[in-house]
Amino acid sequence: MGQYVNLQSMGIEMQDDGTLQINSSNLSAALSNNFADVQKFFQSASPKGWGQMAGALMLQLTDPTLGPVAVDINGLNQTNNSLTNQINNFEVRMAGVQQQLFSEYSNLNTLLQQYPLQMQQVAAQLASLPSANTSSGNQG
Repeated sequence: MGQYVNLQSMGIEMQDDGTLQINSSNLSAALSNNFADVQKFFQSASPKGWGQMAGALMLQLTDPTLGPVAVDINGLNQTNNSLTNQINNFEVRMAGVQQQLFSEYSNLNTLLQQYPLQMQQVAAQLASLPSANTSSGNQG
């Protein structure tokens, strides 16, 4: 691979936040003075160059069945399906509760509408009963 064993040796450094920062004078010197070694670092077949290793790692990461990206996507899809099913079941239960409450409200409303008529009937029946004073006065 020559004198370049990593990106840092060419003037490319990873920062704490994961970004890359280029030391342009070091990279320029590497490209000007040792272009073949820089090229070997990225493209070498034996040992594998950085580009080949990065490509192999990317293939592993993006494998449609075993790669962590696919596994995460499948997990998220399963979670999404589960949540959708829970929401649908909840909506069905709420529709049942709504229907039950509507039925109870309708029954209560019917009873409340009949209440004044029942009160009038009770009042009429109470008025038609002989009063206690009238009964005792007739007996005397």
